[in-house]
Amino acid sequence: MEKTSSSSKHSGSLSSMPADVEGAVHICQMERNENLERLKKIASQDPFIAEFTALEVELNELKVPFIELQEALLSNSPEAANKEVELETKVGEVLKKYENIGLEKEDLRFLFVQKCDLTDFACNVQIALCKIFNQKSYEVQVHEFINLNRSIIFDHFEKNGITIPLELRDSADLNIEITSALKGFATTHNKGKAPLIITLRSGDRTFKFVFKPRDAQIDKAVFSCFQKVNSLGDRNLPQCVILNPKAEEKWINLEDIGACSLWEFKDGKQFSQVHFADVWTFIKERERVAEAILKARDCLQAMNPKGALEILETHEKKFDALTFGHYKDSFEKIKVDLNTLVQVKELEAFVEEEQGEEKQSDKLTKKVLSELRPLYIAFRKDTSSLSDQAIALDSILTKMKVGDLIPQNFIFSRVGEELLLIPIDLEVILASKTSMGVPLGKHMKINEKEVSFLEEFQLAVKEYPVRILPLATESMISPAIHSAYNSREMLSDHIMKSLEQDYTLSISKSDLQKYILIDLINKDVPYCTLFQGELFYGPPNKGIRIGRLKNQ
Repeated sequence: MEKTSSSSKHSGSLSSMPADVEGAVHICQMERNENLERLKKIASQDPFIAEFTALEVELNELKVPFIELQEALLSNSPEAANKEVELETKVGEVLKKYENIGLEKEDLRFLFVQKCDLTDFACNVQIALCKIFNQKSYEVQVHEFINLNRSIIFDHFEKNGITIPLELRDSADLNIEITSALKGFATTHNKGKAPLIITLRSGDRTFKFVFKPRDAQIDKAVFSCFQKVNSLGDRNLPQCVILNPKAEEKWINLEDIGACSLWEFKDGKQFSQVHFADVWTFIKERERVAEAILKARDCLQAMNPKGALEILETHEKKFDALTFGHYKDSFEKIKVDLNTLVQVKELEAFVEEEQGEEKQSDKLTKKVLSELRPLYIAFRKDTSSLSDQAIALDSILTKMKVGDLIPQNFIFSRVGEELLLIPIDLEVILASKTSMGVPLGKHMKINEKEVSFLEEFQLAVKEYPVRILPLATESMISPAIHSAYNSREMLSDHIMKSLEQDYTLSISKSDLQKYILIDLINKDVPYCTLFQGELFYGPPNKGIRIGRLKNQ
């Protein structure tokens, strides 16, 4: 494993571990042990339990060869190379033994970072263990919850207009398949929890929905507001059915699973598969590619098929990504025809043409032009529609003060020939921009009746717990593994500064650092919740009050 240097210098002993770090490590161990006992009750026969318990022992046993390597490196001992080989051998054995439960090479890379001390070791062992355990524990709990509540799930979705295949309702051998809903952008909260796609399957019949590990009162209120705005006839804002389980509805094990919501599955492509800063940048890039298609057409009309081909090939990868492959076959056919046209024109230069006879190259040119035109029109129509949808959404959501609509909080869903922009996370209330990137000058005018609906929404959500992101998600994503505990100081400074604008804080910096570190160890994005004027770190049911809203 490649040796990495670090500029950070640490104390080098567990006894001198910073108090907030020691507290965070202890809490993570204690909470995981409690959750392991719960997991044993749910899945006592699962071999994961014994394997994970053994993994925890073996990771901690790496401390001795880790110390020996660090001491050899610090003293420039000639034994350093041998110590590194010894540690690499032991790490290789552990990786091979536990890769089946999710241990990865990256989880143990910190062991070879120079000048790491036992504080680094303690934090990073916890990071590796929490990652593996959290995912397994969460999926087992969700599987049990879905299995126990499948009848009520079917009933509630059908009451909201979603059709459930009869074969699934009556099936005695219903399979529950769980996959991550976050491809390429797996930010988590509350001990590694993230949205999951649930597929209920019996034979060739399936029903999909999305399970989210949080309530969706605000999201439901947003979609309800959208429905009211749409009823006026001038807008076509997206809709989504959401179930928000409540104790009075006789859900089983609701207390154990905690706050959750079940969302109608929207089949589409995640923005996370295309890397742009925001939705508007994505749309502007589509417009630039549309112009490139026009330039290719102009080249072809000027009898320069080679130039047209070069333009299309230059933009091919970007075009494919921007369209999620929807026009791939058409694009490939045009490229093949252009290649043929280039070859035909080269041959015709050496062949004497017959008077009055149309050249083969002219026929091919007309053919390719006839193919380029519908491709451009369809692509441009999609892009124009997305632009209109983004402007409408940003205008309405900005007025509603719903934010954090980063690209990963959207999917692109094609219904027939129409490409729809659908938000899949509408829980964050902000007093600033939505993060969609639409210029304010592009915002549409909102009429008086629409404004009244938006004001009703703002009054209603005052009664709901509201997730507050003190910093943008991108700036709070867990940093590099080996420096996770060092990042708590920087993050706590930024978070306190951000929160103090609107809240009177009652938490010390050291306590905040401890909670932030617990999130970092769990690879979670830190967040706060505002409920009835009180500000909480994390969800209110944890009871971590950290301040109050000013002017209350």
